[in-house]
Amino acid sequence: DVELSMTRLRRVLREWPKDGTDTKYSEFVKILKGLKEKEGKLKIIVFAFFKDSLKYLKGRLEEDGFKSALISGDIKPEERVRIVDEFSTNPNFEILLSSKVGGEGLDFQFCDTIFNYDLPWNPMEVEQRIGRIDRIGQESNVIRIYNFWIEETIEQRILERLYTRIGIFERSVGELEMILGDELSTLERDILSKKMTKQEEEQLIEQKARAVETRLQELERLEKNSAQFIGTDQFFENEVQNIKERRRYITG
Repeated sequence: DVELSMTRLRRVLREWPKDGTDTKYSEFVKILKGLKEKEGKLKIIVFAFFKDSLKYLKGRLEEDGFKSALISGDIKPEERVRIVDEFSTNPNFEILLSSKVGGEGLDFQFCDTIFNYDLPWNPMEVEQRIGRIDRIGQESNVIRIYNFWIEETIEQRILERLYTRIGIFERSVGELEMILGDELSTLERDILSKKMTKQEEEQLIEQKARAVETRLQELERLEKNSAQFIGTDQFFENEVQNIKERRRYITG
């Protein structure tokens, strides 16, 4: 029941201590401080799904001495471009906080580090984000990608059991797109629309992982077998060309 869930959520928020530990942020800022100590300067882009998460991070980061800028769908496109330009040229701005809009059409080759503070289920979105810095003009020899998730959540179970198992971050996402699109959309729909126990969720994720693995094996087998036909294709092209040139066919 939606109303019951909202009531429980409001109670959790009301009772949550203001000085409570945020382990995800603590790990995040620990890595940031380590990078700053090592590199001396930072130019980092951080992606999060919710606008409230971005505002929260901005406030916490400034408390910890990190100057940040923020872009989201609430900001007009021309204003986003201005903010990105200032971020790229102003050494005081070390971190750009972005919603999904930062992964679409904006270039950040002056950054060498991405934090996926919220990791989307769809790996194509991750690939888009990485493509913002992994592009022509990138001068760094190393690009750092940090992916965050919370332990003992459905997010972790999906990412560990599905993404890691099929080697999603070791493969070209392009080759996975046509396979993952269908499987992930049905996985998300089934998990969010039904009341499932943890065991049922894991069984569903395992089922999807097996389906993706099978389709990947079929794709790899097809690609391997197709190599033997390349020479044959050329043979037929040559024969067709010979027929045309010699007019060895029945005319009207």
